[in-house]
Amino acid sequence: MCAQSVVGQEHTIWQLGNSDGSSSEFALSPNGYKKFLEHDFGYEDNAFIIGQSSLTRDLPYVLPGPANEWGGTGGTSGLRTHFLNLYYVLNN
Repeated sequence: MCAQSVVGQEHTIWQLGNSDGSSSEFALSPNGYKKFLEHDFGYEDNAFIIGQSSLTRDLPYVLPGPANEWGGTGGTSGLRTHFLNLYYVLNN
């Protein structure tokens, strides 16, 4: 029987926001969720690019689920789930 331990260094590659229980650094915070569509969030062709996009402008503090009609459009209102594309580049 052989046992082996592997220990690695903790290194944060990227982080969105602060671990402070607040959403103040994100777009639409603290209670602008009803402006989700007005700010063009929730469409598949939108993306947040780590290191280029702005938290306060480009990343909403909330993503509506299918039961949240305020985040739907037309026939998909209350049915559609929203996704957010996040992109990042790892340099050597």
